[in-house]
Amino acid sequence: MPKGPATNADMRSTLFDYSWGEVGRERRGPIPGIKEQLLAVDPETGAYTRIVWFEPGFKFDRALCHEFWEELYIIDGHVMDYGTNRLYTKGAYALRPAGVPHGPFGTDLGCTILETTWFDKNWYEKKIREEKE
Repeated sequence: MPKGPATNADMRSTLFDYSWGEVGRERRGPIPGIKEQLLAVDPETGAYTRIVWFEPGFKFDRALCHEFWEELYIIDGHVMDYGTNRLYTKGAYALRPAGVPHGPFGTDLGCTILETTWFDKNWYEKKIREEKE
């Protein structure tokens, strides 16, 4: 889990030294070939921001469809979405609304991705109401 923040003496910036770990159980892990650095997690909704690293040759053999919005930016390498037959390379950006299928996917070279997720407020409030019933 993350280490604590270290603030510079001039108080203008805070550095975080997060460790790499296996993709957590809350995201159906661990999955061999993927490491993550969780940067932020909303304890109320479970939304998160993380850096994800896929080792060269990684393949994920099933499509995904989740309840949250997902924003991705490819920092390095590439990843292939075999479901759409689209190759995402360094500098590519993708935004997926909740409920949009994607994958299976893989990478020959390896890939580093910045990923942010969030829940639509109306969807989240409906989910909370349903859980209380």
